[in-house]
Amino acid sequence: MLLDVRMPGMSGLQLQQEMCRRGSHLPLIFVSAHGDIPMAVETLKKGAADFVEKPFGGQTLLDKVHEALRQDELRFRRQTQMEEIQSRLALLTPKEKDVLQYLMEGKRSKQIALALGLSRKTVDWHLSVMREKMGADSTGDLILLLHKAGCLGVDGSPHLAASFA
Repeated sequence: MLLDVRMPGMSGLQLQQEMCRRGSHLPLIFVSAHGDIPMAVETLKKGAADFVEKPFGGQTLLDKVHEALRQDELRFRRQTQMEEIQSRLALLTPKEKDVLQYLMEGKRSKQIALALGLSRKTVDWHLSVMREKMGADSTGDLILLLHKAGCLGVDGSPHLAASFA
């Protein structure tokens, strides 16, 4: 959506704020002959895809729109993938979640078994069931899925509890 900073009735900034309040993820590109750096920074911090000063060429605007749409498609794909992973996590039993928490902390089957008072074979069975539920071919794939879902920090630190809320 193209917004001018100065529009009759409601400014582009006010419309952006209202759209954010309503949970809209529509990509916004601000255009203005009256913009300044602080205003551009404010719109971008609040989620605008871009800020273009008038006058601008048609190709410039077209390129900005294409880039905003490309970024929005990537955002949508990531969100959809994350929602799918979260829905799969919801299928896990409490015991599977316990095993998974230890797995995310880097524990091996033997260590998980000891911590939970289970046999290693039982832990391996839980891991097998979890991989199937999550659509992962291996334990490494399972950990990668959890990372994509935001259950692992960039540094690999686990924060699974928030994923089950």
